[in-house]
Amino acid sequence: MAEFNADFWEVQPGSQYLESLPANRGLWFETDEDSERRHAFKDFFQEVRPMVDSIIDSKLTRRQQEVVQLY
Repeated sequence: MAEFNADFWEVQPGSQYLESLPANRGLWFETDEDSERRHAFKDFFQEVRPMVDSIIDSKLTRRQQEVVQLY
C-alpha cells in the first residue's frame, strides 16, 4: 500500500469560502464576447467544411485520407 504523503493531501475548502468567490471567476464563465467568438468560429467551420472535404477527397491518397479522418 502507498505511504501517506502530506504534499498530496487534499484539503477541502469551506462552503463559506466557495460562496464568496464571484461567478465571473468560475472555470466555465463565458463573457458575451467569448460566446459571440465561439459561435462565429462554429459558423465559419460549417461554411468551410465542404470545401475542405472536397480537397481531401480529390488530392489525398486513401491512406492520407484515413490518417486525416482518424486524426
